[in-house]
Amino acid sequence: MTRKHDVFGAPSTRISHRENRSLWSVITRSNLAFRHSMADDVRANARGYDLSGTDLTDADLAGADLNSARLSHVSLTSADLTGAMLNGTNLAGADLTGADLTGADLTGAILTGAILNRADLTRAILNGAMLNGADLTGADLTGAQLTGTNLAGARLVRSRLVGAELADVDLTDADLMNANLGDSSLSNTRLIGARLVSARLIGAWASGADLTGADLHRANFSHANLSKADLTDAELPAAVMYGTNLYRARLSRAHMQEVRLVRARLTESDLSGAHLTAANLAEAILIGANLHETDLSNADLTRADLTEADLTMANLTSAKLAGARLGTTGGLNQPPISATWDHQTEWPADLASVARRVSEEIAPGLFQVRADPSHDRTDALRR
Repeated sequence: MTRKHDVFGAPSTRISHRENRSLWSVITRSNLAFRHSMADDVRANARGYDLSGTDLTDADLAGADLNSARLSHVSLTSADLTGAMLNGTNLAGADLTGADLTGADLTGAILTGAILNRADLTRAILNGAMLNGADLTGADLTGAQLTGTNLAGARLVRSRLVGAELADVDLTDADLMNANLGDSSLSNTRLIGARLVSARLIGAWASGADLTGADLHRANFSHANLSKADLTDAELPAAVMYGTNLYRARLSRAHMQEVRLVRARLTESDLSGAHLTAANLAEAILIGANLHETDLSNADLTRADLTEADLTMANLTSAKLAGARLGTTGGLNQPPISATWDHQTEWPADLASVARRVSEEIAPGLFQVRADPSHDRTDALRR
C-alpha cells in the first residue's frame, strides 16, 4: 500500500511504506534534484517543513535542523536525534519511543500528548516546551533543562531527572511514581496533586514549590531544600526527610504518619492539624513551629528543639521526649499522657515539678507520665 507525501516542498510523489523509513530516504526518493545537488544541505536544514504523519522510524537525524518544522503525529521510534535543533517544532502526538535526543534543543517545542517512553533526553534543552499530557515513562532526562516547561498531567513514571533544571515548571497532576529527581532544581515548581509515590528527591532544591495535595507516600526528600514550600494537605506517610530543610514550610493538615524527620529543620513551619503519629523527629529543629492541634502521638521527639513552638491542643500521648526542649513552648497545659522523658528534658517552668510528681521511673534515668496526670496537676496547683 502506498501513500502520498509532500516532503520539503517537493512535488507530491507516491512512496511505498517500506521506502519511507527515514528522512533521508524521503528526501532522496521524492526529488532527484535534492539528491544530486542539494541533498546534504537539506538533510541538515529541514526547518519549517511539514512532515506531519510521516513514518521516520529508526531515522538518522543527528544534528538535523528541524526548527519550527511540523512533525505532529510523526513516528520517530528509535530515531537518532542527538544534537538536533527542534526549536518551536510541533511534535504533538508524535511517537518518540526509544528515541535518542541527547543534547537536542527543543526550546519552545510542542510535545503535547507525545510518547517518549524510554527516550534519552540527557542534557536536552526543553525550556518553555509544551509536554502536557506527554508520556515519558522510563525516560532519561539527566541534566536536562526544563525551565518554564508545561508538564501538567504528564506521565514520568520511573523517569530519571537527576540534576535536571525544573524551576517554574508546571507538573500539576503529573505522575512521577518511582522517578529519580535527586539534586534537581524545583524552585517555585507547581506539583499540585502530583503523584510522587516512592520518588527520590535526595538533595533536590524545591524552595517555594507548591506540593498542595500531592501524594508523597514513601518519597525520599533527604537533605532536600523545601523551605517555604507548600505541602498543605499532602500525603507523606513513611516519607524519608533526613536533614530536610522545611524552614517556614506549610504542612497544615498533611498526613505524615511514620515520616522520618530526623534532624530536619522545621523552624517557623506550619504543622497545624498535621498527622504525625509515630513520626521520627529526633533532633529535629521546631523552633517557633505552629503545632496547633497537631497529632504527635507516639512520635519520637528525642532531643528535638521546640523552643517557642505552639503546642496548643496538640496530642503528645506516648511521645518520646527525652532531651526535648519544651521550656518555652506555648499551649502545653500538662505533661502528655504516657509520654517518656529524662533528666535532660526541659519542661515549661509550671510543669517541671508536676512532671516529676505524675511520672514513674521505668528505666534508669527514664520516666513515664502516668495514664492520667490531670488530677495530680490540679492538686499540685492548689498547693
